[in-house]
Amino acid sequence: MDVRDPVAFYDAPALAECKARNPAQGEVALQIAVQAHHVAVTANGSLASQASGVCIRRVLEDIIAATPLPPEVIALPEWPLHVSVP
Repeated sequence: MDVRDPVAFYDAPALAECKARNPAQGEVALQIAVQAHHVAVTANGSLASQASGVCIRRVLEDIIAATPLPPEVIALPEWPLHVSVP
């Protein structure tokens, strides 16, 4: 999966598992930033510090860890990735 492709995140089986295991309603917004060629993820929203938000953040962090950032990438889009849990 490519960190630059948000569809890969939204289609990740691990994301569906997080939602199923942690059905608390709410939303988490994940922001990705490149800092010194390291990708950092921050989470905000009603689920950010709850089990579901932590799980969802880990899914994105795992995708990032498994995807080397090409040297030419110095920035990523600044829009957050929103995930809602019904």
